[in-house]
Amino acid sequence: MKKSFLKLCLIVGIALSFSSCGPTAVVVRTRPEPPVYARPARPSSSHIWVEGEWIWRGNQYVYRQGYWAAPQR
Repeated sequence: MKKSFLKLCLIVGIALSFSSCGPTAVVVRTRPEPPVYARPARPSSSHIWVEGEWIWRGNQYVYRQGYWAAPQR
């Protein structure tokens, strides 16, 4: 009786541990609109504009604004 109870508890414990390990997914079907901001003045004629984008930071997506980048040397 005691052994069968322990086996039952073991089976239930294993079943519960596997049931909580299932994959979790969040699917975003539409991209949110980027915030509207004014593009700053071009620092020089050699700089190029890099568009803003959504990046993963911490535990969420945040919008990184566009910026002027100097060419690599």
